[in-house]
Amino acid sequence: MTCSRCNGTGQERIVQGQGFFRMVSVTVCRDCGGRGQVPEKVCTRCGGSGGAVPQTETLEVSIPRGAPDGLRLRVRSKGQSYQGGGRATST
Repeated sequence: MTCSRCNGTGQERIVQGQGFFRMVSVTVCRDCGGRGQVPEKVCTRCGGSGGAVPQTETLEVSIPRGAPDGLRLRVRSKGQSYQGGGRATST
């Protein structure tokens, strides 16, 4: 559904000033977060943010022999998700 605050543009115009002096600031819409769309029904798990819900998962990972302390390993599709849904990054 189209955001009623920004009319689908994803931007808000804030006008400040008095008399002849006017200052217009353009910012990201605070209702839709710049998407231009808001959900008709708000998800109870993510609060309508469109983000992933934190989950805990136990993984079995093979650590290479002789690996130094602090070594970072990538595990495909088991990282942080993209805001708005989608596949996880591999961090």
